[in-house]
Amino acid sequence: MLSAILVTGSNFDNRQKEVEKLTRRIFAPSNIELADVVRWSVKEIKETRKKESVVSMIKKQIQWLSLSAHNQAGIKVWLIYQAQLLSIPAQNTLLKTLEEPLPQRYIILEAKNPDQLLPTIISRVEIISLSSDVSQQTKGWSWLAKNLSLPYPKLRLVAERLALQDREKIKLFLQECQREILDERDLPGQGELFKLFSFTLKGLNHNLNLKHLLIHLFWQAKAIKSMEH
Repeated sequence: MLSAILVTGSNFDNRQKEVEKLTRRIFAPSNIELADVVRWSVKEIKETRKKESVVSMIKKQIQWLSLSAHNQAGIKVWLIYQAQLLSIPAQNTLLKTLEEPLPQRYIILEAKNPDQLLPTIISRVEIISLSSDVSQQTKGWSWLAKNLSLPYPKLRLVAERLALQDREKIKLFLQECQREILDERDLPGQGELFKLFSFTLKGLNHNLNLKHLLIHLFWQAKAIKSMEH
């Protein structure tokens, strides 16, 4: 799994559930060691701890990440809720750690409005955007994985047919694939697949050619899956 993730979209309850699910996934198959997980609520910190600056607190938290973990896997996780409320100086302080991530250290950000985060932070995290309308997610990774066994010409036709759908529906499909990939334990090439879907989503957001994006996605995913054997 990647070392820095941003969870956005949907409502706060769903984002919180996703963040906690990711945390369990990081520690699996071991149980979560409470001493190795820190949960921040930026809103609460700003309201209750006014004597110490958030920048100073972030620096202390970064120092905590550098210390040894209590669990055998050596994992530490820092969860930051309402990350969009961080000031620019606070975000810049956090950015230094995102630029040079420590091994076995994970930072998961939750944000209602990711546009309030610095572009440099956005560029250094993998984004999980939750849909507010789950009913539209009729296809996901399990459906795509079955189609990856098709020969390349037929797989191209599947991609081209999918490209005829509404871009928003395709975006939901890609996001659902990402969630299923994260949920699937011991999935070979999990990190590469997650990055591949993130790349495709970014291309979708930049209005790149949809058919070309999906063909590239399907073919690269097929190549990654073929490495299992």
